[in-house]
Amino acid sequence: MVELSFLFIFGLIIGSFINVLVYRSIHQEDSKNLFSICPKCKHSLSPLDLVPLLSFLILKAKCRYCDKPISWSYFVGELSTSLLFVLVGSYYLNDPIALVYSLIIVSLLIALLFTDLYYGILPDRLILSGVVTSGLFLVTTALYRGDILSLLGNVLSAVASFIFFFLFIYFSKGKAMGGGDAKLGFWLGLFLGFPGTLVALFIAFLTGGLIGVMLILTKTRRFGQTVPFGPFLVIGSLIAYLWGSQIFSWYLNLTAK
Repeated sequence: MVELSFLFIFGLIIGSFINVLVYRSIHQEDSKNLFSICPKCKHSLSPLDLVPLLSFLILKAKCRYCDKPISWSYFVGELSTSLLFVLVGSYYLNDPIALVYSLIIVSLLIALLFTDLYYGILPDRLILSGVVTSGLFLVTTALYRGDILSLLGNVLSAVASFIFFFLFIYFSKGKAMGGGDAKLGFWLGLFLGFPGTLVALFIAFLTGGLIGVMLILTKTRRFGQTVPFGPFLVIGSLIAYLWGSQIFSWYLNLTAK
């Protein structure tokens, strides 16, 4: 319980850092400022303004200096990161190496989710960081366990996932999704392997399709307008990473009846 409480607090801190990372990865002009600033008035924020969750609630989602509203994405980012850290910790608490690796994966995925959701961009450096991290972990694990076939399976899943997205982009002439989705697809294929990749893609396309239809029906989007697909890939990947094998086994048992 103490360990999970620590992960909850640590997740809040990392979630706050991710919020800054997402903002500064897009607004390069503000990245030179050593201190966190209000995105509206550019005023430097004090430590009391930066307490995860609490500052947002105490200030009633407004900047202390300009009184303009603060996006709820900051609150959601901190809380979701914290809860995911606790969830991952409940799975890997007895395996410190796998735990650290999983927390890095979760952090990068959350950062990618918000950059694509709010700015329509999947930064290459975030995806590359994920590929390098997963590659090092998988190679080290394969050598330690003497399980090269498992490593090969993950690599093949990554290549197959990338080819799938490449063909999807090619035949849709780039209208359905972009190159960032293909790169993200490569990474998720690498760290999920089989059958996790299939589960992630199924969930991503299912949720993406349902949300797309809902947006059209509510006239939030017109038919033909694009919706960022990265967030759905991230959600599918997180679900598959934690429960992919169970979902795939459930599906096989369901179809076998």
